[in-house]
Amino acid sequence: VHDVVVTALVDPPAVTRLVAYVVGRPGRRTPAPAALRRALRATLPEYMVPAAIVPMPELPRNERGKVDRAKLPGAPSLEVEMVEGEYDQWELVVGQIWAEVLGLRGVHLDEDFTALGGDSLSAEEMLAIVQARLGVDLRASELLEQPTLRAFARRVRSGAKSLPSHPDVVKVSEARVPGRPPVFCLSGAGALGLTFLPLSRYLPEHDVYAFQQHGLERRAIPDWSIQRTARRTVELMRIVQPRGPYLLVGHSLGGLVALEVAKLLTEGGERVEHVAILDSYLPRSSTEQAQLHFGRMAESPVRNPALRALKRGLDRAAKRILPAGVPVGEEFAKRVRAYGAGVLRYGGQKDFDALFDQATIVTRRHTPSPYDGTATFVLADGNPDVDGWNDVLRGATTTVRIESEHSSLLREPHVAELATALRAAFTTQEARP
Repeated sequence: VHDVVVTALVDPPAVTRLVAYVVGRPGRRTPAPAALRRALRATLPEYMVPAAIVPMPELPRNERGKVDRAKLPGAPSLEVEMVEGEYDQWELVVGQIWAEVLGLRGVHLDEDFTALGGDSLSAEEMLAIVQARLGVDLRASELLEQPTLRAFARRVRSGAKSLPSHPDVVKVSEARVPGRPPVFCLSGAGALGLTFLPLSRYLPEHDVYAFQQHGLERRAIPDWSIQRTARRTVELMRIVQPRGPYLLVGHSLGGLVALEVAKLLTEGGERVEHVAILDSYLPRSSTEQAQLHFGRMAESPVRNPALRALKRGLDRAAKRILPAGVPVGEEFAKRVRAYGAGVLRYGGQKDFDALFDQATIVTRRHTPSPYDGTATFVLADGNPDVDGWNDVLRGATTTVRIESEHSSLLREPHVAELATALRAAFTTQEARP
């Protein structure tokens, strides 16, 4: 870099962001904004990294030789936070790869790869990561044909469907420092195993495998009990790693499955080295869920107390007939969709939502098995079961609190803090005799 000026973009009520205008050294290749962002993030705190970097042939200056900020061009599109619900599962996974390569926190669905600062070198790097992690071999010309995240993620997904691989498990990353056992990650309800991809980057000592619900990506009847899911998971795990010690990480629903997996392995004479439960909720009936939900509603004066009382009355009346509660309105539609999950295709994100609804029903019927081994319980914002897990995790358990929304726990910037806790737990366990 030969010359640079950084300005503050103030646009209330949005957060003030930094924009850098950069001039490359004469006779040198112009540095790509993506490469600059990654270099800055390696040395600066996050708030000092410019949200946008604009390459310039030269900076405009006034007659006194100072930078004329009024003549600087407007800032390009700024990086965004990738919010669950606005992206489908594949858009999140591919978006995380784009963000990694481009040095961004997140990428908007309709942003162009090159417009975000990507050049030919970063494009080749991105395609190599897509092939290594997702198994889809694409050419640079296909990035030109599908230049936005939305279109490119659709292309990656279509390529992944044709791959000869197991539908329930994916190898997310390979150990760069061999010698430690693999980490088996179990995903949440309706979530791809590839959501563990950001976490895997922080675990270079381990192969990382991720499991997802049966029927999530290929048409199949899903498991209708967590015990059945655990048995299926153990069968696949023992193909990868026939003997212990085993490292298990379960997010949300995956935490409940991880406990059952640990139980099966222990009963089979194997050693489970560590189990990490990532913000899992304890099973509860729809009546209990309604009470929890309406209890939170009571804190807000804008909610209708008459509606709250009516719902509670209906739940009490139905409890003797249907312990899971009576599905009404939207709940009824979800229940119907859940019973077709994995077999019927609803299209796009609705397929994942159907498996989520199905897992909700399965979870209500489940009673977690107490676990006496070493565990880490990671608690994110809003988890109502802070104390309840004490009755389940009866061994040496470390509780880690991370200020994060439930699903964002596995994404930047929170995943870095999560990985630090997990690596410390795995290292401590390894050091024990």
